[in-house]
Amino acid sequence: MNVLSICSSPDILKIIRIIVLLINIIKVAVPIILIVFLMIKIMGAVASHDQEEITKKVKSSVPNIIAAVLIFLVPTFVDIIAKLSMPNSDYAKCISGISKETIDNAYASKIDELVNKALESGKYSDYANAKVYLSNIKDKDKRSEYESILADLDLQFANMDVTEPTPTCDNKNEYAKVNYSNFKWTAYDRGKGPIAEYYKSTIPYTIWAPDNIADLNGVSLPLIIWLHGAGETVSKFSLSNFSKYGVGQKLMKDWSNTGLDPIPAIVVAPQASGAWDRSEHNFKTILAAIDYTKAKYNIDLNNVVLMGHSMGADDTVTVSYQLHTKYNKDPFSAFVMFSASTKMSSAPYNNGEGIKNYFKDKKLKGFSENDHCKGFFNLTGLPLKLYSGTSHSQTPRVALSEDLDGNKVSDVIEWLFGKNEKCDSSNGNSGNTSYDVQDSGTLKIYYLGLGRFDGFLIMGNNTTLFIDGGYVSQGKKAVDYVKSLGITKIDGLIGSHMHNNHIDAHKEFIKAFNIEGVYYGEDPGQCLSKKTCIQRSSDPTELMKMIRNNNIPMIILSLGKDIKIGNLRFDIVAPNGFVSTGGYPENTNSLNMILKFGKHKFYFSGDHVRTGEILKAYDSSILDVDIFKWPHHGLETVANNFLDVVKPEYIIVPNSTIKEAAQKGIRYTKATGYATGSDGYVLAESDGTHLTVTKVNKR
Repeated sequence: MNVLSICSSPDILKIIRIIVLLINIIKVAVPIILIVFLMIKIMGAVASHDQEEITKKVKSSVPNIIAAVLIFLVPTFVDIIAKLSMPNSDYAKCISGISKETIDNAYASKIDELVNKALESGKYSDYANAKVYLSNIKDKDKRSEYESILADLDLQFANMDVTEPTPTCDNKNEYAKVNYSNFKWTAYDRGKGPIAEYYKSTIPYTIWAPDNIADLNGVSLPLIIWLHGAGETVSKFSLSNFSKYGVGQKLMKDWSNTGLDPIPAIVVAPQASGAWDRSEHNFKTILAAIDYTKAKYNIDLNNVVLMGHSMGADDTVTVSYQLHTKYNKDPFSAFVMFSASTKMSSAPYNNGEGIKNYFKDKKLKGFSENDHCKGFFNLTGLPLKLYSGTSHSQTPRVALSEDLDGNKVSDVIEWLFGKNEKCDSSNGNSGNTSYDVQDSGTLKIYYLGLGRFDGFLIMGNNTTLFIDGGYVSQGKKAVDYVKSLGITKIDGLIGSHMHNNHIDAHKEFIKAFNIEGVYYGEDPGQCLSKKTCIQRSSDPTELMKMIRNNNIPMIILSLGKDIKIGNLRFDIVAPNGFVSTGGYPENTNSLNMILKFGKHKFYFSGDHVRTGEILKAYDSSILDVDIFKWPHHGLETVANNFLDVVKPEYIIVPNSTIKEAAQKGIRYTKATGYATGSDGYVLAESDGTHLTVTKVNKR
């Protein structure tokens, strides 16, 4: 590493500055100590009035005097020689001239470098790293300058490092471009064919795909993995057997007999010799099939469907769960169960509580061909399309009469691929439900005075919700507030993100109240392994145990409009995917929720607002609110271009006082600002037409 590269690293500069300070201390302190020590020796000899002793002490002191001089002069000589050898003075400016200002400038240069990198890469992680470096700048004016720069640039960093691909919508017209006349079934024996290049499987399989990739006309088709039933297992594979038992082919034949359009999908149908969820070969073959078709046909990763009949229908559930637990893979967007062989009303089965909680949290849509699966769907809270089949052996491309909600729907393939339901807020995924509601009575929001911690009680439409609450100590205080209002039941306990100083309080609420459901943006039990939260600030183990022991339903919230929590409506505008970088990724992964009541809207921001991402996806019709809860306890800067769209009349700061970042926002928007304080609350009341906001200092 040369001098110039050292000079560009602020962290190394800090170390060098400490070393230089130590050398300067040694250069001055050691000679002084030596001189003082010599003076003491000579003064002792003088006091003895012994001339011979005095001479002896003086002579013995000469080496020590020389050593003191050398200790003082050698670093100085080295410094002079180095400067002479580098006449361009880079050394002098860097090594010799390190100061707090030098280090601040180096951090500023690093921020500039990361910002430019983020502009080129479009990755939020680069931008997040720039924000991390910002905290190291000690000069308040310089730090404020770069805070403004980063805030103004926030809009440009909307592309996130997400854990799943961004959905593409309106695929139906695209699918019509494909030349389906050249699709055919191709069978491969054990360890043969293209999938074997990804995993040398002992399982034979067939693939429904075109001869020529050009037939796709550039379209990314969905992928169906088809799991056959127990009656179609074969101990010895042959093409003749496959013509008899190949459920993949039977499936296509049955569905083609309906006279409907061809299936707009690539289909892989493996042929197992036993249950799908009992063999590592099965799991790896399925993963290899996804990897192969992804590389070969550029499949639509938002539409990878696990579909099965009879035993295979059961195993759509267990295989998906096993892939998650064994390989940390969650490739499926939906699953379809034809004539499941097991009565699932007694679920959870096979993997017990784990499988129940997994499917309860997973962003899947599901279809069942008969009532056997109804108990499973209802237990896990998964959205269900239900059709009562005519016989167990049939695997038709059925025309659905209606789903459980009484909605008229068309055939399975139309339901799966005619419209990408991940793009539609009405799909009910992960507990999100679109609905029509008549707001009535009065909505009350108590922004509780918990010092610098978030805690919000929401009461309206016969629904009581509570958001966050701080640590356990603040949770106890919040519980007292809520109890004083005569409340005994909480319909929804909501955590904005997985930081202990927001959700630890939920343990106190679970002890004190009947909790109808807990709502989070991600599974608290998985955030550490996914690195979307970090150990030093998040340890949800005890909370998760309490949720399970009290049989409290846990619903994972995701993006969508008119999402129902109790009888209240929310638009969830962030996060679109999760980051696992930066100092506190859980803050960056905060839910941003807008509560709607009558003509009024209330923005809850957690600890971070992804302003660029949100502005890219939503306009003022969604974001224009009456009350904006300032993020991160009033400490985070929010970009002015975002505030221009949000246009709040009131800004609430959950802290003892209004912090500088929030003060700037209040001045910019000319909103009325309130700090929640350390006692009492800020109360917002709406009848749907009129809104009042008051500060109550004491209960």
